[in-house]
Amino acid sequence: FIDEIDSVLGLSFPTDDFFALIRNCYDKRGTNPEYRRLTFALLGVATPSDLIQDKNSTPFNIGKAIELTGFQLQESAALAEGLVGKVSQPLGVLREVLYWTGGQPFLTQKLCDIIANYCRNQPNGICIIPDEAEAGWVEEFVQKQIVEKWETHDEPEHLKTIRDRLCQFRDSDSFAAPYSVGSREKLLLLYRAICQRGKIPATNSPEHIELRLSGLVRKEDGNLVIYNPIYKLVFNLDWIHLQLAAFNPCIPGSNINIDRDRREEDTINNSAPKSSPTSAQIPHLGQGRVMAAIIFTDVESFTRKMVENEQKTLELIYRDFQVMTQLCQEFEGQIIKSLGDGLLMYFNSAEQAVSAAIAMQKSIAIAASNLPKSEVLRHRIGIHWGEVFFSSNDVMGNGVNMAARLQTQAPAGGICLSKTVYNTVKNSLNINANYGGLRTLKNIPEPVPVYEIPPPQEKEFPVKLFMRKWGDWLSVLAATAIATTLVIGIRSQGWLQPWELQTFDRLMQARPNEKLDDRFVIITITEKDVQAQPPQERVGASLSDRFLDKLLAKLESYQPTVIGLDIYRDRPVETKYRDLATRIAKNERFFAICNYGEPGVNPPPEVPRERQGFNNVVLDSDEVVRRQILGVDSPSPCQNQYSFSWQIATRYLAEKKIEPKLFAESYLQLGSVVFKKIEKNTASYHNIDPNGYQILLNYRATRQIAPTITLTDFINGKFDPNLVKNRIVLIGTTAPSFNDDNWRIPDSRAGGSIQVVTGVEIQAHAVSQILSAVLDNRPLLWWLSKFQENIWIYSWCLAGGILVKRYKSLLVLAIKIGVATVILAGCSWYILLQGGWVPLIPPALAIAITGGCLILFSQFPKK
Repeated sequence: FIDEIDSVLGLSFPTDDFFALIRNCYDKRGTNPEYRRLTFALLGVATPSDLIQDKNSTPFNIGKAIELTGFQLQESAALAEGLVGKVSQPLGVLREVLYWTGGQPFLTQKLCDIIANYCRNQPNGICIIPDEAEAGWVEEFVQKQIVEKWETHDEPEHLKTIRDRLCQFRDSDSFAAPYSVGSREKLLLLYRAICQRGKIPATNSPEHIELRLSGLVRKEDGNLVIYNPIYKLVFNLDWIHLQLAAFNPCIPGSNINIDRDRREEDTINNSAPKSSPTSAQIPHLGQGRVMAAIIFTDVESFTRKMVENEQKTLELIYRDFQVMTQLCQEFEGQIIKSLGDGLLMYFNSAEQAVSAAIAMQKSIAIAASNLPKSEVLRHRIGIHWGEVFFSSNDVMGNGVNMAARLQTQAPAGGICLSKTVYNTVKNSLNINANYGGLRTLKNIPEPVPVYEIPPPQEKEFPVKLFMRKWGDWLSVLAATAIATTLVIGIRSQGWLQPWELQTFDRLMQARPNEKLDDRFVIITITEKDVQAQPPQERVGASLSDRFLDKLLAKLESYQPTVIGLDIYRDRPVETKYRDLATRIAKNERFFAICNYGEPGVNPPPEVPRERQGFNNVVLDSDEVVRRQILGVDSPSPCQNQYSFSWQIATRYLAEKKIEPKLFAESYLQLGSVVFKKIEKNTASYHNIDPNGYQILLNYRATRQIAPTITLTDFINGKFDPNLVKNRIVLIGTTAPSFNDDNWRIPDSRAGGSIQVVTGVEIQAHAVSQILSAVLDNRPLLWWLSKFQENIWIYSWCLAGGILVKRYKSLLVLAIKIGVATVILAGCSWYILLQGGWVPLIPPALAIAITGGCLILFSQFPKK
């Protein structure tokens, strides 16, 4: 057995011969059977292909790699048995334990043991955990028993072992960087990157291997990830920063960390030291030559400033070095070394080098804006693109020499470019470079053309930079504030209500089709049915006593659940139809309508008050029925305060043992469904009359709410009996001569023409809404509070402003506004499918106004 085989990967001398010996023993099995008795077991964090590193040798591809993984649920039966009698949900608790430990064997067994001991001390010796509450229970247990005060409660030791290994790590490699740090910090920086990013590519560097050996991370799909949530909570970013602070290499006289992030990137990427780039990083020319952009920097009059105030000058130069190091990293460059008061850097492209240099000068100018002029450090930067040679810790060649000489020609606080660099970047970067003429440079035989980028204007630069960075955003914020305020003000006056109601109708029409409600059947009194009855029997009504008696008698034989007569009968039954009068009075499933108000319509005298209901509807200003009344305080001349639809629905639900009750604030409730009353400014409504118990009517998205049977067909038996049995039967007039067939609903304008519905169909939709909400979880229509609506409008206005804040033409602006509006409409439609009525016209108008404001702002001169 050979343990920690991965340690050979970090040795300073080759070990390929050792593995070649093992291969030789393996090969001799073919000629000498005695070698079959010899078996090597190599233990460690490595793969066989990693072991022989000479790419010209045969890889170590013999034997078999076995990767150990953590416990899986199906492998943990013994652990589950140990929790039986200790917790009420042993399998569920074990599942959550494995989530928190990631299956790590020792930690899993330790956590199970802690749970078992804890529950053994509870009343009755068991922890009672409700069904499906295991996740929350285990999470709270882990937080209190493992994570909190883990350094004093880690018995037997596990987390402290990981901590000690992580914080005492040393390797033999030096870490070449402008500001060298120990291997312990490299390991912590690497782990910090995993915490922040979630994962990083795995390599065979000493740091990566050490992290895996510590058990803190594991390799997953070629990446390093934290092994489990417990480790992530214990060894979190706060803990990492505390460890780093214990040996933080601060620059003398300041509290600024130097170049930590760049060193962290070196560790993460497992690249060679930044002073010796690989062939994958920069373009090779062969024979060790590469093309690179080289930057040299130094400080004007640095020696004099050091004599005048050494401590202050060191603080400033180190502060500037931190800025330059960070920007070098951001533009994918690398620092080769520091040169007293300057830095030597290289980049893969001239564009990156020039962009980084400009950003450096601007950032340094901002950092120094509050200093007296005598204390400002003015850096000179020279840039050249050419051939260079890299050694282990340095870079050489004519490209380096040229950059060094160009730096001496740069204006203080400015940049000097070679002609090669200028020609490369002039079309791709918007730089303010001036031709500086031919310059004679030291040790350069011929005069060299140079281009200069002047230093930023010190007085105006901070303001200009702020406006350049934030000016567009300030314009967006101002435009959205104006647009939102204007739209909310217009909306508060009710001027947008007609548009909003029409838009609501369009969204309702765009819903996917729903199936018919199979709890209903509608028996219609058509014009033909009316004409089939003698006028002297009808007495001006659509249904005579004789035909109603036939209808009810036949209906009772088919056992419907509820019968609802949506026809006014404010006169008593004729004396010769005593059976009808008895049937109406005694049939507990029969309900009739009335109409409250002035003058109103009385209910049938034979029907008791508990089986009456008004059929009043509420028309919006455009004469569309979008609301439903469930009850009123003063129903006269009706004798019952509830609506016909509510009466029918509650009678049907009573068969299913669901009774109405009052919820908080006197809201009606059926089962778990609460019917929320609308107010005078609900949703898109403005100052409507909310009297009575009104709710929004969520029409079923179908052309036909339920199957229909004409009166004649029913009496003659021309129908399917299954359409009636155990269903709600609504009886209503559809004959045009009775003027109950021209009601408009949100779907009426679908298809380009106005399509009206009958009164009995509206009642069917109203009943269906109640039943579907209670029995099918179909949503009732809900809305936002005014404050929430204003936030919704502002959010879309801001989002639209961000989308259109930069535009090249009015056409592009119009397209962007259109895109934002389409997205808004799609979101509003989707929310409506969930039952929500959110504003669409106000935010769309606000987005358009925002675009107009941005056009107006763009006309202002930028100072």
